[in-house]
Amino acid sequence: MEYAEQLCLVYWTVDPDIDLQPICEQLAAEMPQHNFNGWLTKLKSYEPLFNAISMRAVLEHKRRTDGLVTEGASAKRAAKRSRPGGTTSTLEPASMQTASSKTSSQKALPPWAEDLVWPKPPPRSQADERSPNKFAYTDDELSFAEEWARTTWILEPNISRKAMSSKLGKLIPWHTGSSWRTSIVSPPSIRKYHGDFLALKKEAIKEREARIAGTFPTHRDP
Repeated sequence: MEYAEQLCLVYWTVDPDIDLQPICEQLAAEMPQHNFNGWLTKLKSYEPLFNAISMRAVLEHKRRTDGLVTEGASAKRAAKRSRPGGTTSTLEPASMQTASSKTSSQKALPPWAEDLVWPKPPPRSQADERSPNKFAYTDDELSFAEEWARTTWILEPNISRKAMSSKLGKLIPWHTGSSWRTSIVSPPSIRKYHGDFLALKKEAIKEREARIAGTFPTHRDP
């Protein structure tokens, strides 16, 4: 199990969105005393443990990603200062171009959505930890999730529940993506918490259509 824990930590640090299938496939190949289904069942039986590992991996992934962007920006500033005559170049390392393009794509909004404002995630200090690495959803977290989901659906009406849950898991990482999907974003028949996300999605798509058509009032309208 210790190896399985370390393998999950490595996989999820590299890609927090990855599911258990490739992990269990590798475990079955390297430790064939359990087949794929056996490893999958075993890992799921330790769900609290692997939820905690997932949380650690997401935080480490974010730390490494933020560090890469910061280091890239510092290197670019240093390169500009070292050029004679204050000349600058438009060339950037490929890794930095990737980070810059990701940041730009996240912030750029189409003209019909320029007045939209992304909600700010609530701080960890308000989290309701019932037991080690077990958190209940707070009203602030649910309100944020609803507002964030509405904005997301206005911009991306076809986004999958899995993608939404994964993003929520990165914004509020003490709840895993799996927890968000099961408790909040899933169909009402199995969702545990209040708020009709299906109705919210319909409202968001209706607002999107009105914005694109130019019939939705904004703060700039007279």
